[in-house]
Amino acid sequence: MLAPSDPTPDAATAKALRRLAAPVEEGDFDAARGLLEQAMAAGSGRAAHQLAVIAAVGIGAPPDWRRGLQLLARAAELGLASAQAQLRLLSGLSGD
Repeated sequence: MLAPSDPTPDAATAKALRRLAAPVEEGDFDAARGLLEQAMAAGSGRAAHQLAVIAAVGIGAPPDWRRGLQLLARAAELGLASAQAQLRLLSGLSGD
């Protein structure tokens, strides 16, 4: 059984992530986002985290911090330990 803090993508997710290199190299960020969204839908916290960074930084689109935070939360829900730690850090900065 996999530990929730270190999820390994299933075969479909791994395949989508391998196909990501070509669109990124070609600057086709819509295609790259589509592949990452497929991987996230298949349960990849890593893909959700990459989408969070893309949204927050504004790669291929204007920066969208709200969407980035939503995707970071999704990555945490999917068990990605680094996303969980980042959300804890951000909640500590909010003064709560």
